[in-house]
Amino acid sequence: MPAAPVPVWRTALSGAQILFVAFGATVLVPLLTGLNPSLALLGAGIGTLVFQVCTKRQVPIYLGSSFAFIAPIVEHVGGILAIGSVVGQDYTEQPGLHRTLLGDGLAVNIVGLFGGSPVTTYGEVTGALMLTRNYNPVVMTWAACFAILMAFVGKFSALLQSIPLPVMGGIMVLLFGSIAGIGLKTIMDGKVDLMHPRNLCLISVTLVTGIGGLGVTIGSFSLQGISLCGVLAVLLNQLLPQAQVDPAGAKSTGEGLK
Repeated sequence: MPAAPVPVWRTALSGAQILFVAFGATVLVPLLTGLNPSLALLGAGIGTLVFQVCTKRQVPIYLGSSFAFIAPIVEHVGGILAIGSVVGQDYTEQPGLHRTLLGDGLAVNIVGLFGGSPVTTYGEVTGALMLTRNYNPVVMTWAACFAILMAFVGKFSALLQSIPLPVMGGIMVLLFGSIAGIGLKTIMDGKVDLMHPRNLCLISVTLVTGIGGLGVTIGSFSLQGISLCGVLAVLLNQLLPQAQVDPAGAKSTGEGLK
C-alpha cells in the first residue's frame, strides 16, 4: 500500500523546526556585523525560495547567513556533497551541480540587492536532517516562508537585538562546531586516507587557517577565516600532485618511484 500523505500541518511544523535549528546561522551574522536581523531573515527566506526554483525543489536545503560573499561559492560544493551523503542521493548529478550553483549564486546576488547578508548552506540544517530523517524539500519551503513572515514583525527584530553577548557566543560555538562535525562526517564517508601526505597537507592547512582566523590583506582586499581557508583548499587541491598509479595498479605515495 502507498504511504499515507503527510498532513500539511505536520509539514509546516517541520518547517518551523528547521527554521529554529537554523536560527543561529540566520541571525548570528547580522547581529555580530551590525546588519539588520530582519533583512537577514528576509534574505534567508527569499534566497531559499530562489534556490528551490533553480533546483526544481529537489534538494532539502535552507540557506542561512554567511560572513562573506565569497564563502558561499567556496562552501557550496561541500554543502551539496554533505546533504547528499545524509539523504543518500547524488545532487551533483540530479538536479546537477550547475543548477545548485546557479541557485546559490542567484540567491546571494538577489539578497545583496536589498542590503541583506550573503546566504549559503549550513551544517546545522544537515545535522537536523540527520536527526529528523525528514528529507522533504517542501519542509524547506515552509521554513523560508516563516522566515519571510518573521522579518516583518518589528518586535521580533527588537527581541533579537536584545540577545546578550554570552548567548551569542554559545550560538557561535554550536554553529561552527556543527559545520566542523558535518565536514568530518563527509571525510569519513569518503574514506579519505589521512596517512597520504597530500590529504594530510590539505586538511591540516585548511583547519589551522580556519580555526586560527588567519587573514590576508592586499590593499582594500581582505580574506580571512572561512573564506581564506576555502580558497586555500581549492588552490592546494589543484597544485599538490595527485597520487601516482604504477602499472600493477597499486597507488604510490605521490613522492615518486624509487
